[in-house]
Amino acid sequence: MTLPPLEPSLVAGQRLLVVDDDEDLAGLLCDVVRELGLEALAVASAEAALVSVEQSSPTLVLTDLMMPGLSGAELLRKLKERNPAIPVLVMSVVNSVEQAVELLKSGADDYLVKPIDFEVLRARLETALRKLTTAFDLGELEQLLDRSLGASAGLVWGTSKAMLRVAAQVPRIARTNASVLIRGESGTGKEMMARAIHGASRRAREPLVSVSCASIPDGLWEREFFGHVKGAYSDAGAGAPGLVASAGEGTLFLDEVGEIPLAMQAKLLRFLQEKEYRPVGSTGLKQANIRFIAATNRDLVKEIAAGRFREDLYYRLNVLQLELPPLRVRKEDIPHLASFFLARYAKEFEKEVEGFSPRAIQRLCSHDFPGNVRELENVVQQALVNARHAIVVAEDLPVGDAAIAEPSVAPAARPSAPARARDEDVAIPSELPYNEAKRQVCEEFERLYVKAVLAKHEGNVSRAAAAAGLPRKSLARVMARHGLAAGPDGAGGRPGRPRAERPAANAKS
Repeated sequence: MTLPPLEPSLVAGQRLLVVDDDEDLAGLLCDVVRELGLEALAVASAEAALVSVEQSSPTLVLTDLMMPGLSGAELLRKLKERNPAIPVLVMSVVNSVEQAVELLKSGADDYLVKPIDFEVLRARLETALRKLTTAFDLGELEQLLDRSLGASAGLVWGTSKAMLRVAAQVPRIARTNASVLIRGESGTGKEMMARAIHGASRRAREPLVSVSCASIPDGLWEREFFGHVKGAYSDAGAGAPGLVASAGEGTLFLDEVGEIPLAMQAKLLRFLQEKEYRPVGSTGLKQANIRFIAATNRDLVKEIAAGRFREDLYYRLNVLQLELPPLRVRKEDIPHLASFFLARYAKEFEKEVEGFSPRAIQRLCSHDFPGNVRELENVVQQALVNARHAIVVAEDLPVGDAAIAEPSVAPAARPSAPARARDEDVAIPSELPYNEAKRQVCEEFERLYVKAVLAKHEGNVSRAAAAAGLPRKSLARVMARHGLAAGPDGAGGRPGRPRAERPAANAKS
């Protein structure tokens, strides 16, 4: 199979380390990765991988889970202790949601099931590389924004190139007093962007007053904007300051500015030109020194052509413009945004949920999010309510392609299968340290699994290897490590006729 190469900008300077005791498979994986445009090298053990990391500085690691000596799980832990940012993808012959969750909690960036589907491998490597590239770009931009914006630089709107370009304009815009028009679909984060601009400006100590222009009833616009004095109308009370006065010398944010009726547009235009206004019922003018930031999900040029928006007001508001792209065209932002919302709402909901499984992220990315970031925020909240594990899995999500589901346990490994080992067959050596106990239990599981799959296929190594999803050579190596031979009894015998004991190699004939 010929796979299309990855984008040159993704693979430039990147090197993958493959760790697998099956040298044939490791070599094949390296060949596939090189076709994608990545540099690749392979080692046969976790111990050799730790040495290679020091000497050759790979930027990604793809490791098998079950290996002689140091296991893949232990290698993962050591790699993350040395460099938490290095992406580590783990391969396993065991198709288990529980194991995948445990590894992801331990810091694994992805989990692949053997035999490896090379198209899936390509997609997972592309995701890991984009994460690496984004982290580099984001680090540079954060330094820029920290210098320019200080504490208001929280990049919660995404890390895609499109959003990074938008964010990079914020320092320049924030330094001016010019009016800003932010365009974008509903839910793309227009108000959040307005808050970032205000927070980075010289007006940051003054109020930011937000108003939804779609929510003001007809006939109340002038009163809401400019306030009123005592006696202005029958139930005017003691008077009220209005939005302009409430903003002081800060910022007035007009959300959905296209909803303002034409009569009010004329008064707003005069206010923008003269910086003065008259409260309802007052005979005197008041001065104001505020900045305007407006936002709309409408095409105001078309609204002007239709006679619903004043052209002169448009040019007054549109001195500086920002365009926020919809989430469906920047899906690489979804993992970053989803993790941000998960951390926020897990604390609020008091749920110990730490992240998303790879399939859950795939399922999120399969959805177009017509409601944009606001919809994603709501979806994450629903997933938290549904979550039954420490990791959000695909089935917890109310949206996305339902065909993207967590890998289920293979039928041959279900409890009803006669060859499955029972839980009580594996003793837990609780007197040992965790890592040593885990190594022993994994070794015993491996022995029982291979013995069971051989028994199910009447000792035929080729059929057993195919059922286990392993190359025949790999299964033979595992068998040799545990002293198992072909045959249903694990000692080389044929069905119904166990092989007789062989004399020791040094026995005399």
